[in-house]
Amino acid sequence: MTNVSLLREEIQKCHKSPTEIAAEWGMSMPTYYSRTSGNSEFKASEIMAATKTFNLTRTRRDQIFLTKSVN
Repeated sequence: MTNVSLLREEIQKCHKSPTEIAAEWGMSMPTYYSRTSGNSEFKASEIMAATKTFNLTRTRRDQIFLTKSVN
């Protein structure tokens, strides 16, 4: 499950619009909002794209996308 709080921190830090991020991740805006709100799970390819967008370490990536519970 996605740790939405940590994901939102990374979104804020990158200073890109939701439209820019969704385009980088190869998804539509409805999919972006569904994923970033925790309503649906990220695909592996999307996690890798987010890792690149935010320049995440493996540890940070795992904290955000591979947690057992959602904050």
